[in-house]
Amino acid sequence: MDTKTNGGPQYQSLTKLSKLAPLEMHDDGFKALSDEDEYEADIEEGAVIRQPCSCGICMKKCCSVKTAKRRLPILQWLPRYNLHWAHGDIIAGLTVGLTVIPQGLAYASVANLPLEYGLYSAFVGCFVYCFLGTSKDITLGPTAIMSLMVGQYCYSESADFRGAYAIVLSLMCGCTQLLMGMLNLGFIVNFLSLPVVSGFTSAAAIIIGFGQVKKVLGVSVEKHETHVAAFVYDIIATCKSIPQTRYQDVLLGVACIVVIVLFKHLKDINWNDDDGEPHIMHVIARKILWVTATARNAVIVLVCGVFAYTLSTFDVLPFTLTGKVTPGLPALELPQFSLSNGNVTVSAAEMFTQLGSGLAVIPLIGILENMAIASAFARKNQYRIDPTQELVALGVANIVGSFFSAYPVTGSFSRTAVNSQSGVKTPAGGILTGVLVLLALSLLSTTFRYIPQATLAAVIITAVASMFEYHIVAHIWHTKRLDLIPLVMTFLGCLLIGIEYGIVIGVVISIVFLLYSAARPSLKVTSANAFLGVQPLGGTSADAKNHNIVQMTEKDVLVIQPCQNMFYPSSEYLIYLVSKRSNRGGVEHPVIFDCMHINGMDFTTVQALGQIIEDFSVRKQMLVFTNMQPHVLEMISSSELGQFVHYETVSEALSAIQSM
Repeated sequence: MDTKTNGGPQYQSLTKLSKLAPLEMHDDGFKALSDEDEYEADIEEGAVIRQPCSCGICMKKCCSVKTAKRRLPILQWLPRYNLHWAHGDIIAGLTVGLTVIPQGLAYASVANLPLEYGLYSAFVGCFVYCFLGTSKDITLGPTAIMSLMVGQYCYSESADFRGAYAIVLSLMCGCTQLLMGMLNLGFIVNFLSLPVVSGFTSAAAIIIGFGQVKKVLGVSVEKHETHVAAFVYDIIATCKSIPQTRYQDVLLGVACIVVIVLFKHLKDINWNDDDGEPHIMHVIARKILWVTATARNAVIVLVCGVFAYTLSTFDVLPFTLTGKVTPGLPALELPQFSLSNGNVTVSAAEMFTQLGSGLAVIPLIGILENMAIASAFARKNQYRIDPTQELVALGVANIVGSFFSAYPVTGSFSRTAVNSQSGVKTPAGGILTGVLVLLALSLLSTTFRYIPQATLAAVIITAVASMFEYHIVAHIWHTKRLDLIPLVMTFLGCLLIGIEYGIVIGVVISIVFLLYSAARPSLKVTSANAFLGVQPLGGTSADAKNHNIVQMTEKDVLVIQPCQNMFYPSSEYLIYLVSKRSNRGGVEHPVIFDCMHINGMDFTTVQALGQIIEDFSVRKQMLVFTNMQPHVLEMISSSELGQFVHYETVSEALSAIQSM
């Protein structure tokens, strides 16, 4: 075997045990470390360069102060906490609290649970994330999508059974997320491509929004027994119920939607002060207007609740009300794995059968939502999060929440945006939010019964309207139209079959596209002179730049360059393609196989290269390889392929061929 390599530097393997260094705190809150600081922190905390492991060293690292700060992020910022940060956290915490209370009540209805469950789920995550979270902006709590999923998987005729299912689901969801965090399995959500996520989110927005139409109409629709094709059934049942529409609920619901939308735009007014600094009264008035517009859901729920209560004192009940809400705080108790109600008994096995695929789907959806929101706001505000620690925080929040009768929670985009805009400095803002929710449960529970259902429906409809991502279709059309297939199929699957089935359909289609790309690699074929930038005979400089073969003579040398890594799915196709491309016009040209873009290869592909070398040898056609990465070259060299020749560069290979 003739092998030619250069005496370049030896490459050392570096195993990363940690991708992110701890967050560094400055006067303005969370800030990103510099690249140099990040590199040094990675080396200090997690890099191992071919060193033997010692149990004593591992124990020392696990029990070190740095490890404690990574696993308990509050230790990073609490010692530096000051009044400036407290001011921002107090304002943000109270503002988010006024937002989450009406949303929690509304989302509980989406989950088909008693309204108090929405508030039970709204406070636990706030306290847990303060200790374990790495994002200053994100707020954990009930969301529209998670509530929809819970409602679909926790179906039962009994409200108590539905609540018990949701609590067990929260516990199992938290255990799954915590385990994934401990095993660094967060990468699994990367298989949900953006078109799949967009199709799922848009479908969920339509399902949730249309599910509230019946409450705006003031009609009662019987729920479908299974969540398969539930949306189609919901459309048919709602249309049949239109003759029973209550015009009072319709008027109230439409009025609430209009007011909420107006308040939303009012919050975004840009005041142009051309005459210098505004008067102090103007500043105060604008602040009051901004807070009122930001807490618009709480304002509209409060106003409608007071209005309905006032009418009830005169024995006038024109609206459909939410009804009785269990007062007080939730009891601290273990989730129930067996249920009994009269003659009906449900065992643990039957509960898990009922939850079914939700035990796998809901944790992944929660991780996806949380990581997407946390990453987006970390980039916006220029700090970094620890993905592994985020999984741990989310998992612990759901586990602890299950002991307080909460259903699965995750990061909320709308409340996180409010939190960031309110000037939050640390996760401590969540403590104020949690306290406000607890006060509402303790003092206001008995008044929630007077909130009209149409008002809560209006809150949900306006919240999910922005989730419908119609604009992404144009972007995908102009970028890569093929990606519209998983988007459309996911969207239709979620609507017509079910949320989990739509997601599976989209993921399968995306993986098929990915595997097809791996099984059918593209090869760039050109003459050596064109490849090196020398103008080919009869061509132009543009042809040479774009590697287009214009004219070739019998003495010209071909350069075949794979444009991606090669693994076993592409081995047979590679043999066929190289054999076909190396024979142009009946002339078997010498071939330079350039491996510049190949960073990985497996055993099957190495054997395929051996087959190509053997085929060229039988035809007495010259074949050499260039630009192989050291580890790839080492792999091929150890395979002892016959007549394997390698040069460092294409120009060196061309000179060697021309000198023969």
